[in-house]
Amino acid sequence: MAGATPPPSAWGRGVKTNTGAEPSHPFRGDGLAVTRVRGSLELLLVLLLVLVVTVMVVVHAPLSRAAIWRPLIHAYKAPIVLDGVRASLVDAEVSGMNVTAIVEIQPPNPCVNITARLVEGRNETVLLVRVEPPPRGTACIQVLPRPLRIEAGREMPRRLGYTWSLIILMMDPWGHVKQSRLLMAASARNSDPSIESIIRNPSRYEGRVLRITALYMGWTPPDNTRAPPVTAPPVSRSDWIIADSTAWIYVHGEEPRASWGEPVTITVVPRIKTVNGKETIYLERVG
Repeated sequence: MAGATPPPSAWGRGVKTNTGAEPSHPFRGDGLAVTRVRGSLELLLVLLLVLVVTVMVVVHAPLSRAAIWRPLIHAYKAPIVLDGVRASLVDAEVSGMNVTAIVEIQPPNPCVNITARLVEGRNETVLLVRVEPPPRGTACIQVLPRPLRIEAGREMPRRLGYTWSLIILMMDPWGHVKQSRLLMAASARNSDPSIESIIRNPSRYEGRVLRITALYMGWTPPDNTRAPPVTAPPVSRSDWIIADSTAWIYVHGEEPRASWGEPVTITVVPRIKTVNGKETIYLERVG
């Protein structure tokens, strides 16, 4: 019959009415929307949880895991003298990965002629100085002239154990030669844990077995990084030194066959000891 209402069961089967529109279930559409919203909220909560965990890991990660690069330097400031000409390193500094040195050459009087030039090599720079005194019997006013200042430097690569030296070579016309190293530099990065962390927190590391990669320094510590509380050998005169970009420290035990600035990997145990009434920490090599 036209205009008749279909039985209630027809609503559940999606039977169309005479208007051509499919009737909707009272709750079916709302339930689907609720399910989608719930799923989106759960995904959002998971993403927030991952973000929080990531931030906590980054914030609380040890500082030693971040690469800290720095050239370590050791300067030799004893003067070199040839025919009255005095040469010495007067300044050395580090800026970023750049090492700069200033050398002063002081002639004894204005009659002495000095020529100087830098010769660059792969791991060294040589300052060649030629000294030419006046002919014998020449009368010269004994007044100190202004010194000759020479600047030398090197941009150190971020390569563990790369070394650079500044060497001076002085010569005169009679074949006399004086040669000396003025500066040594080595590219260093922080170990894990860093040596500075061991020095600052001795009780945290005392007795622990550590595997450390650092630069061998022999008995010549770097000038531009943190030192341990006691700078004298803590156990014996044969104690030797390692350094990273954060600090240097003594090691007691078998010494490696290495050159200054060369990377070494050693197994050590930090020990605390009182030396001359002052507490310090050193590393005992165990392997």
